[in-house]
Amino acid sequence: MLPFDRWVEAVLAAVPGGGRLLPMKDRLASFADQGFQGLGNIIAMALFAHALPPRDFGALGVAIGLYYFVFGLHRSAVVLQFIVSTARPGAFEARDRQAWFWLNALLVLILCGGLAVLAAGAVALGIPAARESMFASAAKVALIMTPCLLMAEFSRRLLYQAHLPASAALAGVLQFGVMLGVAIGANRLGGDLMWAALAWGGGGLASLAVSLLVMPPGPPGGLRRGLSCWLEDPGNVLWQSLNTIPYCIANSSLTVMVGAFGGGVAAATFNVARTLANPAAAMVSAVDSLDKPRAARALGHGGIAALRASIGRTRRLLIGLTGGYLLVVALLAGVVVPMAFGSAYEGAAMSVRVLAVGFFLMCLNQPSETLLIVLGAGRLMFLTRIVAAVATIAGLAVATRHGVLGASVAVTVAQLINLVSLTLAESKALSDAREWITGGSEAAPDDASLVGPGQV
Repeated sequence: MLPFDRWVEAVLAAVPGGGRLLPMKDRLASFADQGFQGLGNIIAMALFAHALPPRDFGALGVAIGLYYFVFGLHRSAVVLQFIVSTARPGAFEARDRQAWFWLNALLVLILCGGLAVLAAGAVALGIPAARESMFASAAKVALIMTPCLLMAEFSRRLLYQAHLPASAALAGVLQFGVMLGVAIGANRLGGDLMWAALAWGGGGLASLAVSLLVMPPGPPGGLRRGLSCWLEDPGNVLWQSLNTIPYCIANSSLTVMVGAFGGGVAAATFNVARTLANPAAAMVSAVDSLDKPRAARALGHGGIAALRASIGRTRRLLIGLTGGYLLVVALLAGVVVPMAFGSAYEGAAMSVRVLAVGFFLMCLNQPSETLLIVLGAGRLMFLTRIVAAVATIAGLAVATRHGVLGASVAVTVAQLINLVSLTLAESKALSDAREWITGGSEAAPDDASLVGPGQV
């Protein structure tokens, strides 16, 4: 077992001024983890934009969109249940870590098998977007990178739950290094899409290796215990999983939707904008890594008032962090886009500016969704995501005739609709939770709160 966090704490305690950083170590480590991942994605995408023709670069964006679809299912069905379950006292001993790790490995294999079946089925059914060679290439890349990245992501979650954030940051740094090294090689040697699969897949494996060195999961086993913890509230697992499908349509897999409606070149241009917005998404993930468990603990120990206070702090932090970054992106898009991605994408600057607004709205969705997840309001969140998905599909169907700029406007308007519906859903979930706690209702919001009535 590699005691990296203890080494970091010892160094901070020894260096002048390091003692002031110790209380902020967890937050700084989570930002370093997500920051290096976000930076790695930007640099790797920029290098591949120069190495690949626009159609192949669009396929890479679609592959990452397919990965995010599976990632969303994995996060909703497994990771969220893991976070809330292990936030309880005594729920994360060595045998719990073993059970969750190997259960996750099994579920990752099942999810990747499902992705393969989905891709093959789309081709067999003759879906227009799937008939393109771009889709087949994207599916191959996605099937290589997805299991590696999912295992790496869950292993870092294990480290965060074990209060080893510096080790999680180290894993993120190594992932960044491998991605960057492969992307530089592809840029200089004229690599193809398989180099991209190697960059993201190899980076995930490197991150996983660090996590296993720091906290070995033990031999395969504990599946029965893992299943018991995972399916403690099967209704919530089901609803959170169903929530992922409309969420991916309106959020994480937007590049797939743009490619389906607008083709490979549109997907490539959208991929540029999505890449520049990645640091904002990384900031959200960094905050979420600590704040979602904190929100669950706040509800368990302080009730609704403590939960609202926790969500409010998260919202203010995200407004400052993501709003500031995306404002800079919008202002400098005319210079940054051609410089980073090449002259082929010089006309994408206005689309990037519009999407910067859309991605900011997307970042503001996170606190409301955290509140709905912690309160177990899965059906309510499903409704908001259906609204967002319908708005996205309808908007793209109408607006892609006006090119990528039209698609960008459609995405931004859909995100505004999503934010409004989430705000209304948050208000209703809080009202329902108060009635339940005070005895005004016989049942908890939706099926049950994830933390359970005994924890409120």
